[in-house]
Amino acid sequence: MVLASIWISSNIYIMIKWYLGHDPTHFGKSSFKSNVLSSSAYKTSHDVHNTVLKQANVHSLPGMQKDDEHGKEKIDNSQPNKKMDYSSQNSSPGKPLQLGPTYTNPEVLKNGCSLTILWMDPRLAIMTKHRYQPLESFLANVYHLETTCILLQTSVCMKEANVLDAVYQLIIKKALSTDSMPLPYLRQQIERGNVRVSIIDHNKYKLPSCDNFEPPNMAMMHIEYWGPAEYTPQDSDTVLILQDDVTCCQPLDIDRWRDVAYVGAPWPPQANLHNNPIPEEGACRFISEKWGNFTRPHLGHEQKWRNGDFYLYRPPAPEPIVPSYPLDVVDVTKLPQMTPEEVCDGAVTYKGALGNGGLTIRSRKWLRRAIASCPHVQWSGLAINPHCAVYANLPEDLYFATILRGLRAPLPTAFEASLFSVEMMLPQKVAEYYGPPDEEGRIKMVTKRWADRPGGETALERYERMKKEGVVISIGWHKPWWYHNTDFLLNSAQMRKECAYAERAMSLPIKREKLRVQQEEIYRQKVKEKAEYDQMMAQQNFFPRKKKNNAVVNKKNAPDGKKVLIRARDGRSKKTKEVVPLVSDELKNVPF
Repeated sequence: MVLASIWISSNIYIMIKWYLGHDPTHFGKSSFKSNVLSSSAYKTSHDVHNTVLKQANVHSLPGMQKDDEHGKEKIDNSQPNKKMDYSSQNSSPGKPLQLGPTYTNPEVLKNGCSLTILWMDPRLAIMTKHRYQPLESFLANVYHLETTCILLQTSVCMKEANVLDAVYQLIIKKALSTDSMPLPYLRQQIERGNVRVSIIDHNKYKLPSCDNFEPPNMAMMHIEYWGPAEYTPQDSDTVLILQDDVTCCQPLDIDRWRDVAYVGAPWPPQANLHNNPIPEEGACRFISEKWGNFTRPHLGHEQKWRNGDFYLYRPPAPEPIVPSYPLDVVDVTKLPQMTPEEVCDGAVTYKGALGNGGLTIRSRKWLRRAIASCPHVQWSGLAINPHCAVYANLPEDLYFATILRGLRAPLPTAFEASLFSVEMMLPQKVAEYYGPPDEEGRIKMVTKRWADRPGGETALERYERMKKEGVVISIGWHKPWWYHNTDFLLNSAQMRKECAYAERAMSLPIKREKLRVQQEEIYRQKVKEKAEYDQMMAQQNFFPRKKKNNAVVNKKNAPDGKKVLIRARDGRSKKTKEVVPLVSDELKNVPF
């Protein structure tokens, strides 16, 4: 995740919405006995996949057709934009779908979830079906779908969904809908009883408001968030966290990732690589230096507070809570200090700076251990640890990337992380930065982390073929349009072949991003024009002379070619003769 650049962009976007008259607050270990899955385990889910699509009268995804000789799905490159007709689809017969705060699947209640997929967003009930396509893409590719659970964390503060029953019904309505972009996997999981909905207590986690906690956020640094307060005994220790700007392209066997505490897309080792200007010292040095600051909280913080360093949280710390479960605390005084070479060792261990939070696999046990051992002073809910405390206002993914590395938690290599998720860099580029330099080492990592396609290519065969075709397509992608060519993402033959959900999951976010950039440019242009106009008026001694209707009207005519502004007493523009179009016709009806 780009840290400061994302923060700046999001704040500029809120300013734009205020300027244009919009409301900026409306964006809106279980008992499961895991085994090493074979391809037959995935085949079960794949058979269910075909059954679900058949029930929904959908034979395959858009742009795909059956290979009669082998019975497999293949890409129809002659009609890459072929539209499917879903108008005749009907929901499957049976009892009405139901949602609630608990799972109801007897197998899940008995043995637990093989995987818990977490999606947190206050807008889940009111957002369009397009935004559910990322979730649908993972359900289409995950092993053991029968015991995969979905936890939807949302709010009851939206105008259309201000009571819990309304939230349930609006989500069910999306799952049952049979028009364009149906959600057969979500519907099936609700029918099984593998989906539950919980309401986030925004006051408990100090979130901005009941309807403003877009993920990932500071609640994830709270000690209670990863415990029984938010998770049932059936939820798995391994959690897959996603957002509405991700896509799954490859089979995901979660058992191949249970040995790691945390995995997210890698970050570049230095600044100003791949449109990432921060941190200035580079991600490798930044993580090691932050760990040194965290484990020596008594050095320099008071002086920084007195100097007004706004990057640090100021005392007094909030009143600590009493945790609802025993804490697992690591004595950091017995751990050695961390060097940049230990964070990014591309020569021996192939470690690298990794942890983008938008699409991650995490162990709740390790997250609780990280928070208990080195709590954030403001967000953790715990008392200050004199040996390890976090005062800096860090994003939660960088917090965990630093603490877990410092605690020597089991983390994947940078190349392995890129095989799971891509944000800024594709796997080939990650290998250049962090290794392994030899193809033999990379092949070992591919066979360890990737799953075979049922009845089709092995993971190694798929990897070798992708290399020959040009790009190694990772399991998941998070917001790739920020860093990669959008024409490749939506229109390239390889992406269409490897990622069946790419167009469905990415096309709308890409349009929204174009709209945001266009609005941002209009806003900047308006600010620039206003500054130039005010400067010219000041130079020409153009002062207001007459008051009318509680406003100040310019008595003179403005110079030729300039706008005549009617100003309120506070100086804001109230009326103008010139009307500037806000967005292009192409983007006028982009849904949010």
